[in-house]
Amino acid sequence: EEDKVNKMVELNKFKTLSNGFKIPQLGLGTFRVQDESLVPLVKEAVKIGYRHIDTAEYYQNHKYIGQALTELSQEGFNREELFITTKVWVFRKEPQQLKDFVKEALEELQLEYIDLFLLHWPFSWEKQEDGSVKIKLIPLAESWKAMEELVDEGLVKSIGLSNFNTQITLDLLSYARIKPVINQIETNPSIAQTRFVSFFEEMGVHSTAYAPLGAPYHEIAGRNLTDNELIVEMAKKYGKTSAQILLNWGLTRGTSVIPRTTKIERLTENFESLGFTLSEEDIEKINSLDTGVRAFDPAKNPKWHHCPIFN
Repeated sequence: EEDKVNKMVELNKFKTLSNGFKIPQLGLGTFRVQDESLVPLVKEAVKIGYRHIDTAEYYQNHKYIGQALTELSQEGFNREELFITTKVWVFRKEPQQLKDFVKEALEELQLEYIDLFLLHWPFSWEKQEDGSVKIKLIPLAESWKAMEELVDEGLVKSIGLSNFNTQITLDLLSYARIKPVINQIETNPSIAQTRFVSFFEEMGVHSTAYAPLGAPYHEIAGRNLTDNELIVEMAKKYGKTSAQILLNWGLTRGTSVIPRTTKIERLTENFESLGFTLSEEDIEKINSLDTGVRAFDPAKNPKWHHCPIFN
């Protein structure tokens, strides 16, 4: 049993970020898991070989991850081996709010530092008295300076972005004292963003893929790529599952992937997507599924004020 676990751990590949830190390419996404069922899920993931856990303020699950990490630590797991990512939500971009958020997150996660701290979206909101929200204009330079200070203080190791476009990122790179190392984006075969991913890589910004299997749970533009005919056909050819084909595609192109699951049995299946190689010809076939259509697009969502950030 222990040998099997060691072999699984060795499967995990790492990408070296522009600041020298290494990110495990396969991580566990925790979006929409907001209760104590997350505790055994995270513990089992780490025991299988996952070393990268992705969370966010919006997911409201820091405390369950913290409980899992504390129990793992008591069982002898080394915190230094883990890579924990969190993101701040759109209401807390003022410098002091960012600092307060990180201190709260550290308390809930029961950690002394966060490996990667991201701005979840490139805009800010403020709540109105009637409960509605409106856009709040906060200079990115001010938010970023506060994030750099969190690195200086040792509370955060790396800082980065999520859902940012090229223009705003190039502007940020022009003045950032500490550069963003990652942009976490929606990408899978149906929204491949191939040039975007390679351009960011040239700029020293690694891409982490959220929704790497599609987003069947999304109420507006959800799609389940695991049922796609071509993917099902590939799964049969390689003797793998559809999810393993999709994740392997994401890993092969060099992105990190953070599939979410609520099922403990899926953890091993997803992790084993590291253990085989798709042929170049089959990768090209999978690339043909690209429609450029996003599930997570504020412009389509009335709750998000139809904010057209990708247009």
